[in-house]
Amino acid sequence: MKSQSNILFRIIPNKHVRFCDSLIAIAGLLHQIIDRPMSTDEIWVNFQKEIKERSWPIENISFDLMWHSLVILYSVGIIDRKDLDIIIPIRK
Repeated sequence: MKSQSNILFRIIPNKHVRFCDSLIAIAGLLHQIIDRPMSTDEIWVNFQKEIKERSWPIENISFDLMWHSLVILYSVGIIDRKDLDIIIPIRK
């Protein structure tokens, strides 16, 4: 239960979570990165590269946090799955 509450606590920024550390901010960056069908590994590599290039002050970013941000994008219809490991953008 503790890990679930930590994730819920990080969805939006608040007085304890900076915007750059929130899942919403991570999801926004991922939305910019996913411009074609990509594997989750490819998204992870591009995400880490983008963070370094932008000098984004994200601390303790993990694959889990990236995955939860992908779930947010999927939930609001911004991305979809093609296969088990392929994420595709939905452009409207």
